[in-house]
Amino acid sequence: MRTGGAADTFPAVLPRRWWPLGRYCCQPLTGWVLPWAHILRCGGAWDRPFADRAAADVAALQGADFPALTDEAAQAISAAILAARERQDSVGGITQTAVCGLPAGVGEPWFDSVESLLSHAIFSIGGVKGIEFGGGFSAVCGYGSAFNDASACGMAV
Repeated sequence: MRTGGAADTFPAVLPRRWWPLGRYCCQPLTGWVLPWAHILRCGGAWDRPFADRAAADVAALQGADFPALTDEAAQAISAAILAARERQDSVGGITQTAVCGLPAGVGEPWFDSVESLLSHAIFSIGGVKGIEFGGGFSAVCGYGSAFNDASACGMAV
């Protein structure tokens, strides 16, 4: 999810229980799917993306004091947020979410797909300017044969 200037609403000084990310936002979903998020970019500071298999990163976020995968990123992102706050300004950012435990084939394939419903909900948040799934925005630089998902249900593609 890409946001436009809303990162100052998440000051680094808030206690973990007030994070709008992580396990506290998904309590009703526990047992079915488990979404986890971290701040990928804030201002000019970048964290590393989730690994291909996000389980180890998700486990690391469970005990983290700040929603970043590396300590260096947590410090740089915190500094960017606090600097913007000091100037009474805001700073844009990108969060990255991994959803674990979602079975293949959930959702209706056309208008009520998981991506469609999530996008509808996410764009209800003020300041959100874009959302991508998988390769998303980078797909504009490639060919369809490289970005189309293979069928997970055993049907021919």
